[in-house]
Amino acid sequence: MFCLAGIGGRLSGSVQSARNVPEMVVIDGCSVGCAEACPEPAQVPASNCLVMRDGIDKVKEAVKGACENP
Repeated sequence: MFCLAGIGGRLSGSVQSARNVPEMVVIDGCSVGCAEACPEPAQVPASNCLVMRDGIDKVKEAVKGACENP
């Protein structure tokens, strides 16, 4: 598992570690595709992308509820 922010921010350790894996799966939290877009500019090959569609509204509601009721 790698830090997507580190790859997107082109941190050398994160990028090199990600380049060294035989296959990578990127998991996007919605259909916008932010996670899928991060590896390419850092020249990290992402062989598969999985978009999470089911349950994302429940996660948003849980976060909203936690923010409103600390």
